[in-house]
This record gives sequence, structure tokens and C-alpha cells, in this order.
Amino acid sequence: MSMNCGKSSQYLQQQQKREATNHEDDNPRPRKKQRTLLLSTTKDDNPTKTTAMCAPTVTDAHADATPTEKPINSGSSTASSTDSNSNSSQAEEAVSKNNSNANNHSFDDNFDDPHEIEERFVSQHEKYLEAALDEIRNKGQNETAWIWYLLPMTPVVVQSVEQGCANTRKYALSGDGAFAAYLQYGNGMLRNNSVQVIRAIQEQLKAGKSLSSLMGEDDYRTVKSIELFARVGNKIGDEELVSLCQEVLDLHLNQHKNGNKKVNSDDPHDIEERFVFQHNKHFRRALEEIKNGKKESCWIWFLIPSAPYIVDGVQKGSPMNQKFCLYGDDAVVAYLTHKDGMLRNNYVALTRALYQQRRRNKRTLRNLLGVLDDVKAVSSMKLFARIGRERTKDDELVKVCEQVIGLHEKQILKNEQKQGQLFKKREKQLSLDAKTKLKFFSGVSGLVPKLIGNRKKKEEEKKKAFRQTWHGV
Repeated sequence: MSMNCGKSSQYLQQQQKREATNHEDDNPRPRKKQRTLLLSTTKDDNPTKTTAMCAPTVTDAHADATPTEKPINSGSSTASSTDSNSNSSQAEEAVSKNNSNANNHSFDDNFDDPHEIEERFVSQHEKYLEAALDEIRNKGQNETAWIWYLLPMTPVVVQSVEQGCANTRKYALSGDGAFAAYLQYGNGMLRNNSVQVIRAIQEQLKAGKSLSSLMGEDDYRTVKSIELFARVGNKIGDEELVSLCQEVLDLHLNQHKNGNKKVNSDDPHDIEERFVFQHNKHFRRALEEIKNGKKESCWIWFLIPSAPYIVDGVQKGSPMNQKFCLYGDDAVVAYLTHKDGMLRNNYVALTRALYQQRRRNKRTLRNLLGVLDDVKAVSSMKLFARIGRERTKDDELVKVCEQVIGLHEKQILKNEQKQGQLFKKREKQLSLDAKTKLKFFSGVSGLVPKLIGNRKKKEEEKKKAFRQTWHGV
């Protein structure tokens, strides 16, 4: 009887445990909240630390219930989960929006001015516009350097490499889009300034002034810039600009045609118009640059002129080279004897400065003048030395030209000898490498059969020992 009572009491206890577990299954304990890290950060009380903002992500229907509470109904828990989901999504949207705004702000810094029109041109217009208009209208010639800012042009590209001086490369407008941006910047402020300059040039051309005497060596740049203004103005529908530019180009073309028919008997080679103004403007600066050890501005065409560059009977070279070259020995004589020898004296002074730099400071012509201008200078000195020896009997000119040419030829010979020595060294090294490789491969080719033969012998010996052990001889 007592055993039956013990069994029944155990049975009752097991039954109560089952009921308790069934009750817990009907009302399960709520799970812990999971936290999702957001992108934004907030600062704690300690300013040196930052903590990430976290938003709860609900993964259960009763996630908002505390461990000791029971949910009232599923509707309230669903509502609470919906609210928490909406809060987390709003927080994520706000963070992503802030990030996108930050990215857009950093991009918009140069978005409105991708061609850097304001940075390159606005301050230069304010500085040079009045001086440019005064020079054209009152003085009748360009004296200061403003052509790059007020009449810009496209980059000068030769064999896929951008050429020109530093200002030409810095202030060039790459493409019609950059020109349109220039014309439309600041409600047409830059465009109106350029129009004033072009109109002043137009007035001088109508008065009989030539573009070369008005703009000097910048006449070619002026023509190219006005052509570009006309083309881009036609694209953007600026009829006033197009008509003005076209009229200036027509005036220049007509003067150029008529000028070719007229020949001045006192100056048949146009020495006065082509060279005197350029010498007065550039000689002192050029001499100072050579004494400082390097040519920095553009003056080689008119201060050290040369003969035209002829290839297969056709004149080649840049427009500036074609404009300032000396056609024939008579043109060189006219250059040396013009204005009581002023052009000749400047030429001798520049050549002597080149010789002194070459002799004292061991500076080559390429170091002094650059890659292209050293060839022009040597060609010019050979021409002037020959004319000074044969025609003008100018011993001083002949001596200084031959000194520079002699040092230059010695440098070329030295460079060729160095290159020859380097070539011989390289050839010797290649021959040694070839011999070493030949020895190596010949040794390998003789070693491989030996290795294969030894391996076969070892295998045969193993087989022979095996037969002797198990089968006998």
C-alpha cells in the first residue's frame, strides 16, 4: 500500500511538471532585443570618445515585453514592433540623407565652375582690362602681357604634347565647352570685356593700323582667339559677337593681301616693322634670362632670327618662325646694318652672354635655351657667321658666333663618345651574358642524360636484387 502511495505521489509530481511546461509553451518568455549599429555617431559626456547610435530591431511578436511581464494581446505587441521598425527605418534614412548631402557638398565645390573660369580669369580681367584698352586706343601697340587673359585660345598641341609657355598652358581653354563657359560666366562679364578689346582692335584696323604693328608677336594668337570666339559665339547664338569677330578678321585679311602687293623701297625686308619693336620690348629681359642661366620667355624668333625652314621646297615651321625668318643673304645684311647696327649689337650681346655661360658655368645651349631653341640658335649663328665673313666683314660677330658653335660641337662630340662607350659596354655585357647562358644550357643538356641514365641503372639494380631474393638466379 505504501509503495502504491509513493508511486502515485511521483506520478502527481510529473503531471504537475508537464502542466507547467505546457503553460510556459502557451506563454513563452519574450526574447531579448537585438541591436543594429547605424552609420551616424553621437558624442558622450566625455568629448574625447564617440559612441555609435543603436536602434532596436524586433525579431519576435512580443519583443517589447519585459521578462517578468506577459503581453496583453498580440495587437499591442504588433503595434509596438511596427513603431520600432518605423523608428529604425527613419533613423537609417536620415543618416543616409546626411551622408549623401555631405558627398554632394564636396562635389558641388567645383561643379558650377569645372573649367576654373573664376579662379583663372576674373582677377586678371580686373587687373589688365583698362591697361589693354589704353594701349590699343591711345598708344597703338601692345606693351604688357594681357593676351592670355582677355583673348584666350585653345591649347597648342604638337604630336599629342601641349606646347607653349607657362601662361599659354595655364590660361588655355580646352574645347568649345570651356569657351562657352568663359562667355557665359557672370552674366557675360568676361564676354563683354573681351568684346571691348576686340572692338578697340577693330577701330585701329579701320584707321589703317596693321594687326602686327598693333599686337606685335601676339598677332597670330589674336587671330586664332577671334576665330574661336566667332565659332563658339555662333554655337551659343551670340550674333553680336560673331559679326564683330568676322569684321575684324575680314579687315585683317584685306590688309594682309594689300600689304603683300606693296613693297617699301627703303625697307624691302620689313626689318623695321618686324624686329625693331620686338628688340625694344624683349632684349633686356632676354639678356637677363641668359645671365641667370635659363631662357624663360619667348623671344628666340626676333632676337636670334634664322633662315626659313624649307623641306622639299616647301616652307615649314611654326607661324612665328615663318613671320620672323630672314629670306636670303640680303635680308641678313639688312638686319645687321639696320638702325646704325642696333639689331646687330643686340645679337652680339646675346651671343656673347651665351658663350660666357657655356664657358664659365658649363651650361650647354640646351640647358640655356631649351630643347627646340638650341637648334634654332646654332642655325642662326652659322648663318650670321657666314654673312659676317663674306658680306659685312664683321670680325667681332664672326668670332663670337664661331666660339659658341665650337663649344657646342665639342659638347656634341663628347656626348657621342659617351654614347659610344656606353654602347660598347652594353654590347660587351650582352656578349658575356650570352656566353654564360650558353655554358649553362650546355651543362644542363649534358647533365640531364646522366641523371636519367643513373636513375635507370638504380631501377634495374633494384629489380635484379628482387629477383635474386625471391626467385634466385
